[in-house]
Amino acid sequence: MSVKQTKSLITPQQAAVHALFVETGSMSDVARTLRLSQIRVREALVQYQRNVMRSLGIAPPPLREMLRGDVVTRFGVSRAEVGGRPAKHLQSDPMISGHVREIDGRAEVQRRRPAQPISRSRRLIVTAAETGGRVHVGFWNNLQAFAARTGAELAVFRVGEVGLIADDQSGLRRHLREGPINLAGVVDVAGDLRLAPNASRPLAGLERRRAAGWTVVPHPTVQLETLSRVRAEGLKVHLTSGAVTLPKNRSASLTRSEVGAVIVDVAGDGHAHCRHLLAPADGTGDFQDLKLRVSGGSVSGGCRVEALTFGDIHHAHLDVEVAKATWGGGRSPSG
Repeated sequence: MSVKQTKSLITPQQAAVHALFVETGSMSDVARTLRLSQIRVREALVQYQRNVMRSLGIAPPPLREMLRGDVVTRFGVSRAEVGGRPAKHLQSDPMISGHVREIDGRAEVQRRRPAQPISRSRRLIVTAAETGGRVHVGFWNNLQAFAARTGAELAVFRVGEVGLIADDQSGLRRHLREGPINLAGVVDVAGDLRLAPNASRPLAGLERRRAAGWTVVPHPTVQLETLSRVRAEGLKVHLTSGAVTLPKNRSASLTRSEVGAVIVDVAGDGHAHCRHLLAPADGTGDFQDLKLRVSGGSVSGGCRVEALTFGDIHHAHLDVEVAKATWGGGRSPSG
C-alpha cells in the first residue's frame, strides 16, 4: 500500500510518552516517571499511533475503536513502520527495554536486565594525568603494585591542554590510552570526553550518557553520582577516575585533596562493579582496597578496615543477600 508522507502531527507529550515506553516496555513506569495516569499514558500512545498514520497519509479509525483493539494491520501497514498497538508491541532488544517475553499471548517484562555473559572476567584500573602536572610517585608506584597483584590492566587518560605528561621516568606514558573503552556493554570508560581539568563538578551535564550501567569519566576531581531512572533500566552510576598527578595551581588544590583511580571489575557472568582507590594528595600514596593494603610499593593481604560508613540503607527495599553479606547472619540489618 502506498502512503503519502505529510508533516508530523505528533505532539511533544506523545513523543515523550512513546520514547519512554519503547525504552521501558512498561506503561506504569512511564506513568510514574512523567506523573501521568496510566489511562492518559495509553491514550497518548494510541494518539501517537494515530498521528503516525496521519503523517503517512492514512486516515485512522475512530479513537474509541483504536483503544479497543489492534487495527494497524487492517490498513496494510507493518508494525515495524508504526509501532503496532502499544499494549501488545513486544520490545525485542533486552539491553534497551529490559527482558521481555511472551506468555499466553501477553507481554511480560522482567524488571532486572539479564547480564550478558562474556568470554572471561576483566579488571581495569582507570586514572587520569593532567598535562604538565607532577606525578605523585608514591601513589603511582602503589597503583602499579596493586595492578600486578590483582591482575588488572592500567589505563591512564590525558586531561588538560595538549602537551607532554611529566615524569616520564615513572613509566606513566606506557599506559596512556585514547578514546572510549566499552567493557561488555556494562561499563563505559568515557575516554572521548574533553573536560576542563579544574572543573569542580565534572559530571554535571552528562546525564544523557547512560548506555552502560557504569560510566567512568577520566578526570582529576573525584565525584560519584547515581542517575535518576525508571526501574527497568537498572543501576546507572557516573563516577570520575581521580588522577595520579598533583594539582598544578593553588585554586585546584583547594578542591582536589586526593589522588585517585577507579578499579573496574567485570565478571564472566557479565556483572560489573567499580570503586575508587584514593589517597591524600599530601601523603605517601598508600591506600587500601577491601582487604588489600598497598604501601611503599608492596601489597599486603588480610588487612581489615578500621571503620566503615554506610550510605542510605532503605530498609524496606534492602536486598536480602546484600544484607546477609554486609551484616551476616540475619535477613535484614535488624535481624
